[in-house]
Amino acid sequence: DTDEWKGLVDQMKTEIGIGTDDTLLTLGTLLWKSSRYDQAEEFYHRMIEELSPGDTLIPNCYQGLGFVAAAKGNLEQALTWQTKVLDFYQL
Repeated sequence: DTDEWKGLVDQMKTEIGIGTDDTLLTLGTLLWKSSRYDQAEEFYHRMIEELSPGDTLIPNCYQGLGFVAAAKGNLEQALTWQTKVLDFYQL
């Protein structure tokens, strides 16, 4: 049921303290926080592909990918993603 799904998503958003928008970034965060790492990665990558170069949401996606990599135990990859966040802001 759609209303039940929306209620569950709204509850999860409240619990993890994210905004009320329904973007792929939000979905990626929900998936990451739910330990659905592969799906979170897929959504973050999809969002990066759909955004215009230089969009200010791109570093949020990089950061999400870094969190996912760290959660999966790939600290080197996590550092690479976090470095991309810094590089984005140095342009």
